[in-house]
Amino acid sequence: MNQVDPRIRERDGTLEFVVNLQHLPIAVETWFGGPSVSLIERYIAWLEGFLVEARASGRRAVFLHDASQAGMPSSEARQRITSIPSPTDVIIDRVIVFDAPVVRAAVSALGWITGSPYRTARNLDEGITMCRSLLERERIEQPPPFVLTPEQPS
Repeated sequence: MNQVDPRIRERDGTLEFVVNLQHLPIAVETWFGGPSVSLIERYIAWLEGFLVEARASGRRAVFLHDASQAGMPSSEARQRITSIPSPTDVIIDRVIVFDAPVVRAAVSALGWITGSPYRTARNLDEGITMCRSLLERERIEQPPPFVLTPEQPS
């Protein structure tokens, strides 16, 4: 993937996302603010490139989404979020970190209703543990132990 800088950072005004590839096969994403349609489009463009590179190298990954600092997207942005690709030949699963129990419960319920369950975690440490378990289940080599320092907005 990006061999020079393992972090990808995109901004749209005060809204932002960061993808940290330093701990692959665990890809860590952090969102700041309610994502705009423009920011989601840039994320999808990055992800499509990641998928091409991952397929070429035979790499699979678990995505850990830190949504603890994310805001509510607009209805138009929520609609665009539903088109984010998640092909199982590359993306083993996604774990979403929400620190609010009510949000975790709502997201879990929504997943069961739609038939696409979401894995949620209370914090980054719990999310990393869940990601490691998913990698173990798939018999994929684990990254070395690491402590994740939460990203900060630029």
